[in-house]
Amino acid sequence: MKKPYTHYLIAVSDGEVAGFIGASLTLDTADITNVAVLPALRRRGIARALLLKMAARLSENGAREILLEVRKSGEAAIALYRGAGFSEISVRRGYYRDPTEDALIMRRALD
Repeated sequence: MKKPYTHYLIAVSDGEVAGFIGASLTLDTADITNVAVLPALRRRGIARALLLKMAARLSENGAREILLEVRKSGEAAIALYRGAGFSEISVRRGYYRDPTEDALIMRRALD
């Protein structure tokens, strides 16, 4: 049985870290734990590139699906995830704090 592992990728622009993504993989299910891009560099495809690269890396390591949580009010993030092949599968009530908010659970199947 494969051990769970956490993997991070970073994006670099002009020699500086522009963004990163983290994921954990247990058996054949991966969870995206973080996605972040510097505010000045958003809307340039960096987060999408990180998501797609991470999906490929996870697939190579046996993942069959990827899950993530996103704030229900996070319209830009939801659009990003949909564009990267994720779809909503569930809602977690009161998942986020400060302020309290529901989370959408999103899933992407991998080949």
